[in-house]
Amino acid sequence: MGKPLPNSPLVETLVEFRFKHSETWDWAIPGMLYENVRADYPNRETVNASGVFVGQGSMVQTGPVGIPERLRFKSSKNDVMLQVGPDLLVLNRTENYEGWDKFLARAMKAFKAYIAVVRSGWELHRLGLRYINAIPFDSHAQRFEDYVTVFPAIKGRLEREQIADFHQRFVFNHTTPPGGLLLQVGLKPYLGKQHLMVDFDFGNDAVGNLKEVDAITTWLDRAHGRIEDAFMATFTSAAYTRFENG
Repeated sequence: MGKPLPNSPLVETLVEFRFKHSETWDWAIPGMLYENVRADYPNRETVNASGVFVGQGSMVQTGPVGIPERLRFKSSKNDVMLQVGPDLLVLNRTENYEGWDKFLARAMKAFKAYIAVVRSGWELHRLGLRYINAIPFDSHAQRFEDYVTVFPAIKGRLEREQIADFHQRFVFNHTTPPGGLLLQVGLKPYLGKQHLMVDFDFGNDAVGNLKEVDAITTWLDRAHGRIEDAFMATFTSAAYTRFENG
């Protein structure tokens, strides 16, 4: 996970900074942030909240209600996205993963730009780091155990090759850094085809004690180490060889 793999299953990486609710937060903040980051994220779009409303003829409908939920700032290639909303900052990378060191530097650059706009009074509520992987998979022709060490152990009359969808969820608690690793493995449709999805999500909902940029950087770096260990333990050696060799 530290370095890009030639045939990587990685489809999305994200860092989430969620802040304690502030009464002083307003929609001027995203605009001010955009001015500071537009060189890296020139493409801008608004995501409106969805809700229930009464349409014509008094019919109840759902859809966008015209209220901004968050703003998205995207790179010129649209492969990196910075999302900002009330007490929230998220960095997503969906293509061209550059390796952990560069991704971490990009995340912290965005974080420092955000707190420079918010100024004093910010306090983190949650930190999260997530790596989502997808492998094209045909359960009639491929075996789960050739790819992952976590898979449905179905025996007897239930034939495993008939599985159309499954989802397994595990939570592992850690003290260094403090937080929990959520590991999810499942067979799901992705981009119109069936994929084996392997999702690593390390987070902590009580990080108000992290006040300094260096401490936040250290937490994320250690969280990445935990995800990297889990990646190596979850995928088989044969699968990792495929990822390395392209």
